[in-house]
Amino acid sequence: MENRLIRLPLFVLFSLILCTSSLSAQTILTADGQTAAYTLINNAFGGTAEETPDCSHPSFGPHITQSFDTTLNKPVFNFNIHVTPDNDRCINFDRQRLEIKTNSPSSIIAFQGDSMDSRWLFKLDSGFQPSPDFTHIHQIKAIDGNNGAPLITLSPRSGSPNILQILHFDDSGVESVLSSTNLSPFLGTWVEAHENVTFDFTGSYSITLTRVSDGATLFTYSNSSLQLWRTGTTEMRGKWGIYRSLNDSSFLRDEIVLYGGFCVAKEPATCPNFISPQNFMVKAGQSSQTVTAGSSTSFTVTITPSGGFSGTVSQSLSGLPSGATGTFNPASISGGSGSSTLNVSTASTTPPGTYTVTITGTSGSLSNSTKVTLVVKPVQPQCVKGSAGNGWHNTALATAQTGTFTAQYDATPSASPLNAVVALSHGVQTAYTGFATLTRFNPSGDIDARNGGTFAAASTIPFSAGVTYHFRLVINVPAHTYSIFVTPAGGTEITVGTNFAFRSEQSGVPALDEWGLNVNISNPGSLTACNFTAQ
Repeated sequence: MENRLIRLPLFVLFSLILCTSSLSAQTILTADGQTAAYTLINNAFGGTAEETPDCSHPSFGPHITQSFDTTLNKPVFNFNIHVTPDNDRCINFDRQRLEIKTNSPSSIIAFQGDSMDSRWLFKLDSGFQPSPDFTHIHQIKAIDGNNGAPLITLSPRSGSPNILQILHFDDSGVESVLSSTNLSPFLGTWVEAHENVTFDFTGSYSITLTRVSDGATLFTYSNSSLQLWRTGTTEMRGKWGIYRSLNDSSFLRDEIVLYGGFCVAKEPATCPNFISPQNFMVKAGQSSQTVTAGSSTSFTVTITPSGGFSGTVSQSLSGLPSGATGTFNPASISGGSGSSTLNVSTASTTPPGTYTVTITGTSGSLSNSTKVTLVVKPVQPQCVKGSAGNGWHNTALATAQTGTFTAQYDATPSASPLNAVVALSHGVQTAYTGFATLTRFNPSGDIDARNGGTFAAASTIPFSAGVTYHFRLVINVPAHTYSIFVTPAGGTEITVGTNFAFRSEQSGVPALDEWGLNVNISNPGSLTACNFTAQ
């Protein structure tokens, strides 16, 4: 029992050590707009992580504050520095320091041989003015041992033009410029810095600075053979803020340097991007459209941005069948978001079938696509003939109708009386109850139409065998009503019915996309319908 009591705490302790190491492998610091800035900083970076001129300028209060940034759409840290009276912690008076540094846990401190991955967001004001002596907005420094000079700095410097430098200081404190670039592209815009350091006497260093607004790489530097350790040193850390010389104070002005967040990780852990990569999505408003060969249809295409994308997207498509063409209106979408109409036209020779069409949007190196289905139906026959007892003859409309439209056709009965109908439906139907509108040559030798639960007519309209009758139907699908007019060959138009209701069983039908013809077996004869249109 005694051994078991000893082993259990050791196992629990070992498990807790593993969990703490895993959970603390990555530390992220962001503003929240509510908690005091120093509290947030110290909670993330440990101890007293801020080095400020508050003691020399107590009337201003804490020199690190927070504000809401409308570009990032979140709170950010404001590092406020003043030419007068700010100094370096009331210790040094020829310089000013407003920085934060990593203290603990050990996962944000570098030991010899460690590789550290860091990211941070920063913004220098459009009028930012650095010193010709030194201005550091980021440093890597030793904590102990030979810790006088920094190891690496990211430093704007006054000149003609002003520049941004990567500086290196060797074990003797001798400064060398690793790389430099014009400062102006970094002013007035948010920048994400990504830094990777392997700490050793022969170490490696890389940094990439990316503009947030468009994802453009403004600066990159890499060196795989660099002295990145100090004699007598056991620990290294990063520092961020603004640390500048007052020796040439006439060059300076009061500054507010913004920081949108910090991440420090010890490999194998890494830091995620603070800003999502810019991109866009292509989406079609209709997943499928049906068209009769020789006719046209359309799709609505929408471009939706992400990660602040605001570029121009050109549009193209592939996968159309032979004889079909597609055009976008407009041809491209500017400003990163918007909609266009893809018009697809087919030829009478376009082969019937189901086709997968790919709609592609392209902006620079970005390319995204979506797939839609195009169903091409064969050209409708000019005439459809049905005989008594040989069933329903269904034919697809060129385009499904969901609003108000007019259907027209010519119908010729072979006999009178007859029992034959021409009707419209949603989908292929094989029973009277499946059709919404029905015009009939009835067994009494008259023309009538379905009105809800029965057939009716405004007046008696007799028909004769071998005579062609032209029908015109004004159909309101949302209201589920239709008006019917018929013109005998050589005669004038007669009203069959006005605002008749769809057949009762179809009172809620959402669309009409087929028409059918049927001659009932009860009366011998045939019916021929020609020139059917719906528009």
